[in-house]
Amino acid sequence: MIFGDDDGNDDIGRFTNNPFQIRIESKDEVAITKWQLQSLHEKIDQLLLASKDSSSEAYSKAVVESLFERTTKEHKSNVAKMNKAVADFVEVCKTMTEKNLGPVFKVEKDNWQDLRKGLQKDHETFQTSIISQITKLQDDLAMESKDMDALAVKM
Repeated sequence: MIFGDDDGNDDIGRFTNNPFQIRIESKDEVAITKWQLQSLHEKIDQLLLASKDSSSEAYSKAVVESLFERTTKEHKSNVAKMNKAVADFVEVCKTMTEKNLGPVFKVEKDNWQDLRKGLQKDHETFQTSIISQITKLQDDLAMESKDMDALAVKM
């Protein structure tokens, strides 16, 4: 026996069913489950079997349309349920992601804010140092200019 065989002899195949598979190509397309396909196949088989047994009695167009309409409604109902389940699942994933990642990003944000404050303080200290050095150079230049003027007067 191989897992996933469709020979109908194993019960393991039913455990490999994943009802949350979604195709991304279109919003209207949703993967259907093996059970849903089997249900549709059984209804079609019943229709074919009934037509073979009573081949002399032709099904009226209304009967076939009625069966098709019921099958279509059931399929649409199943699709709506699957869409709701997927939407609920997406919402749960989004909520859990926000709850789990929120604290992590808060810590990172706090670390970056601390780094920014440290850099601002260092920048202010650096500016103060540069301003004091420029002031000292201006004072030295003024004194040197005064000394040069005094020497020029003596000569």
